[in-house]
Amino acid sequence: LYMNKAFITISLVTLILTSILNTLVFFGDSQEWVIENVSFKSSANTPVYPGSRGAQLVLEARYNGVLNATSPIACLSGIPEAFTALSKCSISYDGENKPLTQIGAGEIARFIFSLDVDRNAEPGLYEMGVNITYYTPEGGLQYSLLPITVEIIELPPLEITTEAAYFTPYAYPGANNVGLAVKIRNNGSTSILVLDASVSFPDLVTPSSANVSLAGIQPGESATIYVQGLTISPHAQPGEYLISIRLNATLTTPDGIRYSSSTTVQATVSVYESPGINLEILDYGFTADTVLSGLNNTNIYVTIQSYESGVVSIIYYRAEIFNAFFQNKSQVKIGELNAVLNYLDTYSFLVDGVSIVEGSDSVLVLLTLISQVSREGATFPSSINITLYMPVASRVLSINVSRVEWASVNAYPSSTGNTLVVSVLNLESF
Repeated sequence: LYMNKAFITISLVTLILTSILNTLVFFGDSQEWVIENVSFKSSANTPVYPGSRGAQLVLEARYNGVLNATSPIACLSGIPEAFTALSKCSISYDGENKPLTQIGAGEIARFIFSLDVDRNAEPGLYEMGVNITYYTPEGGLQYSLLPITVEIIELPPLEITTEAAYFTPYAYPGANNVGLAVKIRNNGSTSILVLDASVSFPDLVTPSSANVSLAGIQPGESATIYVQGLTISPHAQPGEYLISIRLNATLTTPDGIRYSSSTTVQATVSVYESPGINLEILDYGFTADTVLSGLNNTNIYVTIQSYESGVVSIIYYRAEIFNAFFQNKSQVKIGELNAVLNYLDTYSFLVDGVSIVEGSDSVLVLLTLISQVSREGATFPSSINITLYMPVASRVLSINVSRVEWASVNAYPSSTGNTLVVSVLNLESF
């Protein structure tokens, strides 16, 4: 009952003082109060940006008066045009955010305000005033006008780094229908809603450019830009080549501000020396019907066809895998094949025991086939390097909260030891 009366009293005093402050300008002694700390955070507890809504301004002020101060109230004044005050005045709170009715010398009061920031506000420091009014037993209504400074931070730029880039499945001069896979990472502090990538290739690749769109890349996450239908010039020399990627993104901050940002990144891709044998990849992929990140102990199938005029004896393969691992936790595996292919013969084999790393959006395999070629009565060793890029599907579990209740019949304010029961419903088919 006492707390209810105190709260009603504080509310009435707030209304009265707000009315007074709207008609009067105070120029009091600011030494009675000292601002100890100013905190200005967005509704998501991040820095405040242009366009932030419901940003919270928290002031901590120490009272240095001799007499106890009753019902301290603070109101903002001289608010810059970049801000709109949702709550211009605030009663005082203690360190536990409980309303204060009285404060003594050396004690700290907290005042909490809510502000919207204009979308076109310039980043930088802004000054405004805070007028603290209060009662003392002998002095009656007192006031202190104090200056404060808050900061608006520039919206974070698009920060993208390239982690790897490959031509796939071939990276040889004269290769047709080649894909390019570029793994990128969002190193920024904001989420990417849509990312449009314009890839520019060196002269050895046709077409000279390609456009790709991606969506939903959270801070710290990786994604893959994949371009198909490329041709590497037969005159290309083995070596490393630079590609340029122009990125235009729509981003969102943790407190919901949408904005655009652009950047340009570069990546290096390699072209290898042409193999001494003529084999073509007809098909490759996972043997599993549904391929999800985290899938364990699946297989990769590869079907090849020989266009070599002689006889090709494939002895074994060496597979190096990324975003996955084999049964012995290794990323490298060697498997025996001993296959003999004549002209136009096809052959399929498995790279077995593959487990996909949880959270991966693709699996990359660097496959080397070690062979012997018999041509015109001569036999010589040869090998072919193949890069296999395989997208991996992502899936969000369909699990709903069906019921939330207390274990006991009732739970009262300030009660302890209560048990909350949360029931969930699995809507998945597995």
